[in-house]
Parts: sequence; C-alpha cells; structure tokens
Amino acid sequence: MCNGFIRKNKWAIPGLDLPGFPVKVSDYLSCLAICENTQECIAFDYILSMKNCHPKIGMGAGGYPNNDIVTGYNPNTCYGYERKDGWDIIGNDLLASPVQQPDYASCCSKCQATHGCIALVYSVSTKNCWLKSSVDTSNSSSDMISAQSLCASNKDCYSCLSMVQTCHWCVAANYGSIPRCTIRNTGCNAWYGSGVHECTAQLDILSGPTRGGDGGGPFTDLDAINTSCISIPKSINVRCGSSVDSIQITYQTADAISSPAPKRGGDGGVYYSFELGPDERIVKVTGSTGYLVDGLQFTTNKGKTSPYCGGTGASNFTEQYPGYVLWYISGRYGSLVDQIQFHWVREPTKQCIR
Repeated sequence: MCNGFIRKNKWAIPGLDLPGFPVKVSDYLSCLAICENTQECIAFDYILSMKNCHPKIGMGAGGYPNNDIVTGYNPNTCYGYERKDGWDIIGNDLLASPVQQPDYASCCSKCQATHGCIALVYSVSTKNCWLKSSVDTSNSSSDMISAQSLCASNKDCYSCLSMVQTCHWCVAANYGSIPRCTIRNTGCNAWYGSGVHECTAQLDILSGPTRGGDGGGPFTDLDAINTSCISIPKSINVRCGSSVDSIQITYQTADAISSPAPKRGGDGGVYYSFELGPDERIVKVTGSTGYLVDGLQFTTNKGKTSPYCGGTGASNFTEQYPGYVLWYISGRYGSLVDQIQFHWVREPTKQCIR
C-alpha cells in the first residue's frame, strides 16, 4: 500500500475514466500523485507500454487481468455508495453465503457486478462480504461496514432504469449543480440529469493500444457503422502478403441491419474472407506489427479462428478483454495498413441506444 492506495499489478479497470484523461507520466507513482490531486479520483490504471495514466471515479465491477497495466485503488472508498461504519444490515442476502473480499472497496465492486445488489455489509475482521437485495432492518455492529447504493431511494434514477432495461445497477453522484444518476452493467451506462430531464444510454467500451506505424492517413470505421444500435463485425475481408495490404469489415446489428465499412488499404496480396455465424462475435485478435500491420488473426466466441494473414513484424500481440467483444477498428492506411486499433464493447450487444 502506498499513500493509502493498494497497488495491483497486471490488472485493469475498464471504463470509468474521469474527463480530460489519460495523460502521459513517467511511472506508477506519478500516476498515483495525479489521482490523489484530482477531485473524485479513487482509482487509476497505469499502462506500462504507453505510459498513460487513467484516473477513474471508481472500480466498477472490479476489472480483469492485463499484463501491461498496473491498477491503484483506495480500499476505503466506493463511488456512488453511502458508507456507514459500525452498522449491519439484517437479512435480504442475495447469496447463500458471504464471499471473501480483501477490503471494503472490493466488496462494493462485487455488489456492483451482481444483478439485484443494492447494498452490502463487509466484516473488517473476517473479510466476509454480504450482498443485499434491499435494506429493511439494520442495527449497530462495531465490526461491520454497510453501504447502500445512492440510487436505491432516487426515483429519477429508477425512472431512468426502467427506460434502459438492459441495465441492472446504478450509482449516483452530484456533478456541479446537476444531480446525476449513472446506471451501469455489462452492456451500457445510462444517466439521468434532473436539470435537463433526459435519460440516455452510452456504451461501455474499451479501446486497445494503437499498433503499427504513423504512415498513411487516419480512419475509423465508427463513421461508417450504425451507432444507434450496436453493430459488430459480421464479415472480415483481408488482403495480405508479407504484411496486411487491406482490411474491410461489414458490421451488423442484432436485427440484421448491415453497414459495410470502406476497404482500408490497397489491392495487393492474397484475399481472405472470414464470415461470422449467428450469435458469433470476435473475442480475441492476435497478430504482429512493426512500422506496419504485418499480420492479423481473429478468434470468435465459438472457438472459430480465421487464417493467419500476413507475415511477422517486430512485435507479436494478443488482445482480448474478458466480457468484451470487438466493436470496430480504426487506424491509418495508404497502399498498406500502417496502423490499427481495436475497440471493444461489453456484452450483451443486442441493444439499441436511442
């Protein structure tokens, strides 16, 4: 522990970045200092290879393993929950037995990741974490820390929740003069600002590192796809020789609306086409890059793998994030694909953001 923050190597927290970030810093301790001096920051990710610092408003559902990232978090704080020390909540347990968690913040993350959990009780001595479906009866207990979602008594939040059926838990905080209720789950974020009386949903996404060089001109397939409903790859067409000459992806929504993105690159190399079946998604990309994108291979949630297309560059990579599927790509291209970046969206993908 350093300055009250717990360091967790090879771990990443998806999303929840504070506005205006990331920033580049030299090391983990510099990122920690930024978080400590940034209002509302209670956790952060430091990406070793890119030296990027991502201050965050919370830990969300906890995170996932990532060899390139170091996480730091405040073990005594949980965004969007009202903490009450020395207090127990009786009954209404969601699980048959408590789960072990190293600290209060981790217990809170477990609640946020569990459908129907709006409150929790954490035992300091035993490290037991009880997840609660409601708060009916409570009493004092010196060893216990209880917490309740600030949305539990917020009718505006629940009004918003009813409009976004795929969301199942929420947190709330004040942003300036506008109360904001944020509903998050494995598929979307939604917020209700009482000052503007609107409820909108936003996708829970991750963007991987840029891979390759700086040649060619920039592109993003986001410009070509349907963004009112989630569109994910339906077919991937690649041309390659010793490197990737071109890539073209056709995206499709859950209700079969297709959006073919333009071809990115030239006409050289051998042509390969990779078609995805119903309910099939890209969950892993492997490849090789240097000054160009030298090789690519895609793997689906059904275990199907595309042919490896291309050669070998200076650096091999594997990119995947548990619970996320490939949404779209961006990068740079000319006569070849110079650079590529993969953008991922958390499941479920069968939803529209209207």
